[in-house]
Order: sequence, then structure tokens, then C-alpha cells
Amino acid sequence: MFLSEVHFTMRVPLAISFNLAVLSSLLSPLRASPRKCGVSINDLALRGHVTEAIQVDNIHFCNEECKKKIGCMSTNFYRDSMLCELNNRTIAAKPHQKAVHVGAAYFDRLNPEAIGSHEEIPAESCMEIQNITGSSNSGLYWVKNEISGKVERIRCNGGIPDYCSSNSCANGGTCVSGASDFSCTCPAGFEGKTCATIKNSQWQEYSPYWCTSSYRSGRQDGLTKDQCKAKCTGSCKGMEWWEKNGACFFCSDPSKRQSFTNTKDSAYPPYVLVAS
Repeated sequence: MFLSEVHFTMRVPLAISFNLAVLSSLLSPLRASPRKCGVSINDLALRGHVTEAIQVDNIHFCNEECKKKIGCMSTNFYRDSMLCELNNRTIAAKPHQKAVHVGAAYFDRLNPEAIGSHEEIPAESCMEIQNITGSSNSGLYWVKNEISGKVERIRCNGGIPDYCSSNSCANGGTCVSGASDFSCTCPAGFEGKTCATIKNSQWQEYSPYWCTSSYRSGRQDGLTKDQCKAKCTGSCKGMEWWEKNGACFFCSDPSKRQSFTNTKDSAYPPYVLVAS
């Protein structure tokens, strides 16, 4: 008796076939695009840009600490002392500040925040942003002022800073941007760096007094006391100002002022301001 050749056909359920196809499609990108990993460089460190130094157990923990900080762009790790230094720049950005250090390991953070994008990682200047990005695109950036050392959010027009983008002048002053600072052209009645100082500072203040309805006119709301005083020009004798709502009136005869006793008034207390 001879055995005849028998062919078997295996039928795979449709649901299983679909799941296998989905699994294969999910695995394909993983095979095609291997995960990028950072590589440390031995016996090298970045100088002059350390923002924090901490003790860690190994280089892995050093790099993990860097990931927690917005301003961290690279690390220096010293194997002999297990010291981890967090840097706010990279060797690529500051090649002249790299240094040979036997036993050290330098590591670039993967996908760091861009310089100037956060207050924690300000640019040294608008020109630094242009040099690093290789473009002259204008925009708002966090930049450390070269003169004051203060971190400010300003507009960089290419490599040139615009210090007027933050509206630094008060009381309607006009801002003029310089190379590393700004100046203000002040309206009548104001002076100072930001036009915040009233020129005629000799005032007598009476509170809680008001000029009464008979001697006040020209109401304006939402003014500060100094802004109310600045309205008093020419033949003006005095002003009436309310603290809670900033209501400001011209007072034709401040000598007629009267005590205001209603402490429950929503704008209380009032002031009679007399220019001397």
C-alpha cells in the first residue's frame, strides 16, 4: 500500500492575520530608524559655563540631572570625584573654552532648549543668537544685558537688540533703543530714566480731604497719584485724587477742601494735592 502525497492548507483566521500585519507595520519603523543615543567624550570638559555642581553616583545620573534643568545644555563628569557640572552652553557653541582634563567626560544633552528661548538660558547678546542659529530672523528672546547684567526679554532684529520692545518708558514716554540700553524722551511734567519722576515734586497732600463737587472738574479714572499730579500744569492750583479707583479731578480752589468722613466709600480715601 502506497501513501499518496497529501497537501494541507492552513487557514489563518482574519483577525489574527490583521493583528500580525499591524504588528509588522509597528516594528518596521523601529528597524528602519534606530534610536539616537548621546556619546560622552573622554578627557574633555567645558570651562566658564558651569551653572551648578552636584555629587552623583555615576555619569548616567549626571545626564539625568541635566534633563531636569531647562538651562542645561551639556555636562562635565569627573570620575575620580563623582562630581557633575551642568553647563549652559556646549563646546560646539564655545569651542575656545573646551579644556583637556584627564578623567573627565563631556556630554552634550540631546535636544536641549534653544539659547534665548527661556529666562533660565538667556543669550549673551543678539549676535550670539545669530551666530549659533546661522540666521538673522527677528524675534523676542531672553538676553542678558551687557551693562546691568539683568536678564530681559527683548526683540532681536538680526544681531541688533531692540531694548524698547518691553515698553520701558512710563507715563507716555518715547523709547529710544541704544547698543546696550534704552533712553526715554519724557512728556511734559515727567523726567528720569523711565519718565517715572514728576518734575515738580514740591506738593502738599491732604487726606482724607476732597475739593467738594463745587470746586472740581474734568474727571479722569485709573490714574496713579503721580499721573494725576502731572495733569496740573499752567495755572492749575491743585488736584483731587481717589486712591481705590484712581479718579482724578482738577481742583479750582484747594483752599476750599473739606474732610471726607465716609470711610465706606468704594474709592476711599481721597487726596487734595496742592502744587507749591
